[in-house]
Amino acid sequence: MVPYFKPINLNRNFGICQQMRAISYQASYGSLDGFERDYGDSYRVRLQQKIDNLPQGCCHLWLGDKVVGQTEAKWIADSTVGYINLLVVSPDYQRQGFGSLMVDYLADVFIAAGKTSMQLSVSPTNRQALAFYAANGWQDAGQRPNSSMRLYTRSLSKRR
Repeated sequence: MVPYFKPINLNRNFGICQQMRAISYQASYGSLDGFERDYGDSYRVRLQQKIDNLPQGCCHLWLGDKVVGQTEAKWIADSTVGYINLLVVSPDYQRQGFGSLMVDYLADVFIAAGKTSMQLSVSPTNRQALAFYAANGWQDAGQRPNSSMRLYTRSLSKRR
């Protein structure tokens, strides 16, 4: 089977979006304490805003009839940077190249829009994500202001 990207359909797949967010939340914070507060109904509104802003950046990665990954991306004030809010692969499909496929997909979206780099935030306790980003050319740009998260950046001229 060949994986493929489709824009998120909130009406049909909001539950899948929440499941994917829960996977990321658990990996980042070690539990789901506070998840419902952050990713309940208000998440639908925030996600719709991201979809409206950058529909091709908010996608599900499908393998056959199953969602195996999710991306959420947006434009930020710095006109040269594309920002990734979420990059998550379902645990059963991790370590099979889907994460790299999703990064490359978003890199293509950003390059087509004239961006020269991309950024994302990572919890310093999410060792698997930190290892993935280090192995895929991302650089630690330091702690985000007023946050425990680390900011990572990658030049779009440096493709794997």
